[in-house]
Amino acid sequence: MWEKIKEFMDDFGITGKNFTIGFVVIIVLIAGVTAYNGAFTIAQDSQGVITRYGKYNRTVNPGLGFKIPYIEQLKEVKTKKVFQAEFGFSTSRKKGQNAATVKEEAYGTGSTALMLTGDLNVVVAPWLVQFKIKDPKAFLFNVEKPLELLRDTSIKVIRAIVGDRSVVEIIAEREQIAAEGIPILQADLNKAESGIQIVTIEMQKTDVPGPVRESFNAVNIADQAKQKRIFQAQKEYNDVIPNAAGQAKATIERANGYAIAKVNKANGDVVEFNLLYAKYLEASEITLQRLYYETMDIVALNAKSIKILDGNLDSLLPLLNVNK
Repeated sequence: MWEKIKEFMDDFGITGKNFTIGFVVIIVLIAGVTAYNGAFTIAQDSQGVITRYGKYNRTVNPGLGFKIPYIEQLKEVKTKKVFQAEFGFSTSRKKGQNAATVKEEAYGTGSTALMLTGDLNVVVAPWLVQFKIKDPKAFLFNVEKPLELLRDTSIKVIRAIVGDRSVVEIIAEREQIAAEGIPILQADLNKAESGIQIVTIEMQKTDVPGPVRESFNAVNIADQAKQKRIFQAQKEYNDVIPNAAGQAKATIERANGYAIAKVNKANGDVVEFNLLYAKYLEASEITLQRLYYETMDIVALNAKSIKILDGNLDSLLPLLNVNK
């Protein structure tokens, strides 16, 4: 190398003292170029991955750093930025616009958002995945195409979750679907050692495809009418059945009370009869005479007219007609 430098200087007539000065100048230039090509700065939201002859060498943090020119290469990876992958739609923001414009995909047979539900219906369920690059080395070297891995894995996870639900549940439970998908997607990416960290999954507006939307709405209206009828029937049931049950219970209680009263009266009559029978056994003639008088007293009190006859007469000639 030094011989080539000497030849270069001889060609330009640089010899002696001038040779020394020229040599120093060349060395300084070489050192300056080397320092310029070797120095680098990593932004605060990034990390640098340095490769030597194409192989991983080290990871450097934000700030000023140095590498060997021509031998080592630097790849800067934004590790704090939140990236966004969109499925079934896309957003675009023109210069000067504050809000992004959402563009839906054509929901043909190849659409990412077109899915089959658990109740064998078809639904359009677009979503987005926000993620960070947690490990720059893993992101650059462990997977050949990490973003394609993220896309394919996201599609697999969301389709699996949607396939376990009905179309009505999918439309009503977007947040639950997204929350369920985050740990599953992260586990698959960790298994592949992709270096990607999932921040969130957001399910966008979910609907049925346009060609069947009218029929789907008609089914929903019919289902709502069905649910309304069921609710009304249940309300009537709740009004009638408890009332009928209360009436039945009251009737049973009245019948039980009547039965108890009758049994108690019968028991009282038996006791009274037993007492009377005991008296009758003690003095049967007197008891019979008393019973006769008591019976006659009851008959006389309830009779409208009383006729007293003489039993010794041959004809029915009243001796005395007593009217009340």
